[in-house]
Amino acid sequence: MAKQTIGIGSSANDGTGDALRVAFDKTNDNFDEIYADDFVTTARIADDAITEAHLDATNSPTDNYVLSYDSASSGFTWIAPFDGDITSVVAGDGLTGGATDGDATLNVVGGNGITANADDIEVNVDDSTIQVNGSDNLEVIGAIDQNSGTLQFWSGTQAQYDALTPDASTIYFIT
Repeated sequence: MAKQTIGIGSSANDGTGDALRVAFDKTNDNFDEIYADDFVTTARIADDAITEAHLDATNSPTDNYVLSYDSASSGFTWIAPFDGDITSVVAGDGLTGGATDGDATLNVVGGNGITANADDIEVNVDDSTIQVNGSDNLEVIGAIDQNSGTLQFWSGTQAQYDALTPDASTIYFIT
């Protein structure tokens, strides 16, 4: 429905405006339309009609900040965007490197039979080698004897692994 304008006449009490009943009928119709669908619809909001001033933010806007809802104040707050920066990377056991800002690099500690390259890791025990390369292949070179036993490798799905009883002389790879 289009807005219904109440005729008010040319001057006060000149008898040319809408009768009182007609005027209030138009008023009720106009309010019924506004309140019919919870007061605001996208059809009634023009592009760019709502500005920062309408949002009643708890702080002043800052360039490149984003608007966030603040449940404590039941309002909006301008905050710095989350850019995903990590504040610190610390090398744990078997690693070197780290950083408290910028780029962080971690390296596998070599020596004692461990060699780490960009695309592969190699572990040498006695005269045997375990090698994992960038193409996800596992290669065992030589025999590994651990207290008269042989270290074995197993590969399968999670469901297959769940059906097993794992033992200490096998390394399990879930694919």
